[in-house]
Amino acid sequence: MINFAYARATDVADAVRRIAADPKAKFIAGGTNLIDLMKEDVERPTRLIDITRSTGQTMEALEKLDIPAGVDIEIKT
Repeated sequence: MINFAYARATDVADAVRRIAADPKAKFIAGGTNLIDLMKEDVERPTRLIDITRSTGQTMEALEKLDIPAGVDIEIKT
């Protein structure tokens, strides 16, 4: 498994800022198999951004953000 940085986002805006600053970063939250994929060298993120405790915010908060060009956010429910 590769070395990577870890950061915990404080809110939705912080999570978006962090992913925009590091395009090779990945979000991590409960129920993900990202760590397994990293162990197998399938995924190689430079940074994991923890969003499990970052917000009590709703999707409405995310929709109001000005997402930078080139940043894709995929939301799985």
